[in-house]
Amino acid sequence: MSGRGTVFSHSHVHVAFQGGAWSGQLPYTVVLVDLAEGPRMLSRLIGADAPAVRGGDAVSVVFPQIGDRRYPFFERVPAG
Repeated sequence: MSGRGTVFSHSHVHVAFQGGAWSGQLPYTVVLVDLAEGPRMLSRLIGADAPAVRGGDAVSVVFPQIGDRRYPFFERVPAG
């Protein structure tokens, strides 16, 4: 898989559920990404410009390390 896709939908999370592992990272952005190969994937969008995300934005997968694990998150691809 190429790791590229477009944002189908997004949500900005401001309140964590009780005991949530991500509560220390609020607020954060969750995206539903249509991958270039067809599947749709739910993940987090990271980067300073994440709050400005819109449906149809191009994104690319990244694998940041958090603790002892790596997660498939996405970053926006600059237009142009």
